[in-house]
Amino acid sequence: MAVFVGFAVAYALLIPLGNSPDELSHLNYVRLIAHHAAFPPAGVREHQQPPLVYLLGAALLRAGAPERSLRLISAAAGAAGVIAGALIARNVAPRRPVLAVGAAGFLALLPGSQFVAGSISDDSLAIAVGAWVLLVCVLVVKAPAPSGRLLAAAGVVTGAALITKQTDWAPLAALLVAIVWHWRTKLRWRHAVPLAGLPLLIAGWWYARNLVTFHSVLPPLVHGDKLQLNQARGFVSQTARSWFRPERFQGGLITLPRAGVVVEEVLIATLFAVMLYAAYRAVRAWPALQTWQRSAVVALCAAAVLAVASSFVNSATVIIQPQGRYLLTAAAAPALAAGAVLASGVVRRPRLTLTLAGLCAAAAMALSAIGLHTSLVAYG
Repeated sequence: MAVFVGFAVAYALLIPLGNSPDELSHLNYVRLIAHHAAFPPAGVREHQQPPLVYLLGAALLRAGAPERSLRLISAAAGAAGVIAGALIARNVAPRRPVLAVGAAGFLALLPGSQFVAGSISDDSLAIAVGAWVLLVCVLVVKAPAPSGRLLAAAGVVTGAALITKQTDWAPLAALLVAIVWHWRTKLRWRHAVPLAGLPLLIAGWWYARNLVTFHSVLPPLVHGDKLQLNQARGFVSQTARSWFRPERFQGGLITLPRAGVVVEEVLIATLFAVMLYAAYRAVRAWPALQTWQRSAVVALCAAAVLAVASSFVNSATVIIQPQGRYLLTAAAAPALAAGAVLASGVVRRPRLTLTLAGLCAAAAMALSAIGLHTSLVAYG
């Protein structure tokens, strides 16, 4: 958490405003609400985005806070997302706290996530809300029957997801399917009050506004160049690299020095190997898992797969966007996998495992420092 917040706040304080992707567009959205009590009309950049983070930012501006302080909303949201990721792992494997440590480390040490958390954007809050949605999803499959508190939590996170960003729809779909399937014999009509009433209270007004303003539930999308089949390899590469380096304000990734590229490629290869080994360990351990643990793993993996599929579909039909931050809303599954590999290694070969984990953490922090320095040289 200290590393994550430290780099996020460093980006927030050191990089001039407007030098993160679409940052000025996000800032103008906040200004419109704060100074004119209005949302962006069609044709204005970011008009399609739900307004939660912009309402929070407008409240800060109205209270007299400087515009740079809006970046701290993203930093706080990013920290909340890391906490939710740790809690997911803690609930899935309550007797193996090392697993929660590994999951939190995975989420906190991603350099690209730190950069997003130091920018004025709706992505950091979307990542956090997605993580909390999946935490409630795990609690749902763990509970034998619906309770008032859990139903209220499900309603609140559903409403938050609906008013934060469309990238939260993948984890939200996993939660809704988990509720219907796991409690299919125990749901009653009275349970619709928190499950449907709270989301309507929190987010319904936004979709009603869209119907009145745009004559559709969603604002019109901005179309552009679409993903072609021969671009798929580059799309995957750019998406993976965006987890490990900052982005330029006009689109595309910051160009790292050769040393940074080498560290980045080593970390991407290590991540791929860890995911493969985690899948192998999951298959081996599957018969020993309790039924609810299997359901939790399936739900988390389904959310991740749906997020990846949505990214490809959106890029192929609306506008190409090889931006890994959109997938981090459903990153609980790979975070859990990384934690499981760490926990397994600590039991089998503790010294070797902790040494390798320390090297990976040091490499990630070095890459964060290289990315921050490169950004300062470019924009400072």
